[in-house]
Parts: sequence; C-alpha cells; structure tokens
Amino acid sequence: MFKNISEFNKQFYEGYDEDFLFNKAQLCYLASHNSEDFTDFLGKMGNSDKLEEKFYESLRAEVYFTEFHLFESFFALMLAIFQSEPHWIYLTAYQTKEIKEKIEHFLKDNISKITNGKLKTSDEFILASIYSNYGIDNDTEGKWKENIDNIIWMIKKLGRRYLNAKEYNAYKHGLRIKVSPHYFAVFPPNEPEKKIEMSTENSVTYLETDKHNPVKMTTKYFNPLDSINNIYFMSLILSILKKSRLSRINREENISGDGFILNINRDELINLEEHFRMSVNLPIKSK
Repeated sequence: MFKNISEFNKQFYEGYDEDFLFNKAQLCYLASHNSEDFTDFLGKMGNSDKLEEKFYESLRAEVYFTEFHLFESFFALMLAIFQSEPHWIYLTAYQTKEIKEKIEHFLKDNISKITNGKLKTSDEFILASIYSNYGIDNDTEGKWKENIDNIIWMIKKLGRRYLNAKEYNAYKHGLRIKVSPHYFAVFPPNEPEKKIEMSTENSVTYLETDKHNPVKMTTKYFNPLDSINNIYFMSLILSILKKSRLSRINREENISGDGFILNINRDELINLEEHFRMSVNLPIKSK
C-alpha cells in the first residue's frame, strides 16, 4: 500500500496516459479525411463493404465531441493540485457542476475561487497547475511571459466553447443528436438573387428544453480541424503537467525539455472556428 498521498500521486502519474483521448481523436480524424485509403485498409483486413458517408460523418463528430470530453478532465486535472485528497481520488469524485463553476471563475480571473484561496492571478495558476512552479529564471526575450499569456488565452477559448456546448450533454446522455451536412439560405421576398447562404459537411442538431419556453431545435456547425488542434494543444499541456508533477514529487530542482514553451498562433486558431448556430422553436413544450 501507499505510505502517503505523495506516493499515491506518483503511482497515478507514472501510469497516466496523456494521449489517451488524443489517440482516439487522431484516428477518427485521419480515417474520416482519408476515406479511400481507410476503405482500402479495411479491404485488406477482409471487409470489402464500401462504407457510407454517414460513417465518416460520425467519425468527424466524434473528434468534435472528444474535445469537450477531454477539456473537462483536462481542467479537473489542473485543479487537482489544489485539493487536499490524492489527485486520482479528486478526479474520481468531482461533479461536473463544480468544474463548470470553476471554469466560469477562471474566465473572470477569479483565481482565488478555484485554488482554495492559495493563488490570486491567472499567471500563478498556470505556473502552479501546469508547470508545478518550475519556470525560466532569465526571460530576457519575453518568451516565457508570452507562453503563459498564450496558454491562458487558449484555455479561456476552450472553456467558453465547453460551457456553450449544450450539444455535448445531448451527445453523452443517450446520443440525442443528429449529425449531417447542412445548408441554409435566406433572401428578401421575391429576390432569390440576393440570397445569403451557408453550408457545411459537419453540423450537429439537437433539442434544447426549458419548462417555461417552447422546445428549441438547434443546429450548429463545427470544424473537425479546429477540434483536433484543440485536442492536440491539451495533449501537449498534459504532457508538460505530467512531467512537471512527477519531477516535483521526485524533488528534482529543474525541469526542461522539448515542448516546455508552446508556439501558439492565435490568428490561425481563430480562423478555424465555426460560428453558425440556428435555433427554431417547435410547437411543443417540455413537461
């Protein structure tokens, strides 16, 4: 058995696979974007049936929903270092509502609320939760400060996406979603030549219910490339987090290596995001 919490945490991190969900998402993404090669591969494995496009639609959607699955556990792992119990136990016992509330605090820079009063700033939170308070002493070129700012920006971006993803709840509780291509057009009466149109291969449709309002059917567009980039970012951060926490447990003085400072192009990531969302009230009410 374990003599103390530190030993329990060490055993957890030594066996922790930071790429577990990234590997699944990467496979789904590559298969869905290389359908001919994937079909040939299946043929070599003895399955000669041609896969329908619906199969690849579901793979692209799986990449999208994996982003939210990973972000919840990602943020919970960041918070684990501020808890009194072993990290594995905290990850097992936390409630989703708690994580959502703490994400909201992070977005508002209420860092004291998510660290049990231990820290005050977002910079301190990133340094402690990801880098275990290892840092760079001489930041003469400002790269370390830029790195921390970029990570804060990225986690806030992912946090807002997670909180706004009502479709994720529909996905994980009974697959109450429809995934399909989507086309939308609108134009003034009798002037179709002035139409504004949008279309995508990737959309998810789900219902939103409220006791006091009609049921809404909502369609959102998504970009699998955006999601796989977000998942990859979290995988890189988890790799740093794992290495730094093990180093701290083992009382190592310094930590370094490839990937300690991340290169994040904000403009490219912003351009990947889809923003189309359409809701229609249905002539029924939820009970």
